[in-house]
Order: sequence, then structure tokens, then C-alpha cells
Amino acid sequence: MRRFAELYRSLDAATGSNEKVALIERYFREAPPHDGAWALYLLSDKKKSALSSGALRQRFTELSSVPDWLFEECLSHVGDVAEPVALLLHTLPQVEREDPSLDALARASLSRWMEREL
Repeated sequence: MRRFAELYRSLDAATGSNEKVALIERYFREAPPHDGAWALYLLSDKKKSALSSGALRQRFTELSSVPDWLFEECLSHVGDVAEPVALLLHTLPQVEREDPSLDALARASLSRWMEREL
């Protein structure tokens, strides 16, 4: 899981196509085949979203202190639920870093986590 998260972060920070291709090539050379298959699925534009925009909005507002009216106002300016969620993530309660389940998640294989969650 950690390896895929690092890939995703690196791809987001990369500015050139050649740099992105190199990052993806390195990931697929090093990742176990099952993790590589899930990474391809997650990075593909052809996939269906695992979480609908309505479900994302509902879950975010349940967890955050952002009032509905503020979320709606933000949404009306950007038109995509993911953007206000990304911009307002700092309103979510902080997860304890000592939580052992976070370490377990980071060490888990991408394929095992995806197959369990989906």
C-alpha cells in the first residue's frame, strides 16, 4: 500500500510526461503482479469510481465540521465534489499516529486491501 501511495504522490508532483512514465515503469518493475494489476486499474481513466460523488459528499460531511451550506457554496463554484473535499480535508479530525492499524494498512499489499474493500 505504501509503495502505491508513494507512486501516486510522485505522479501528482511530477510535471513532465517522461518523468511520469519513468515513475510508472519503476513501480510496475518492482510491484508484485497482483498489486500491479490493481495499480493499473486505479490509474486507468476507464474505471468506474469506487465511491460515488454523493457517497463521498455524505461521508465527508459526516466526518467533518463543515456545515452543509458551506460545502454547497464551495461546490457551486467548482462543480466537482472531489475539489471541495480536497480543499477542506484539514477540517477532519486528526487520526492518532500511534494507531497500529495505520501501520498495518501501510504494510498491506495493494491487492489484498482492494480485494477486501471492494
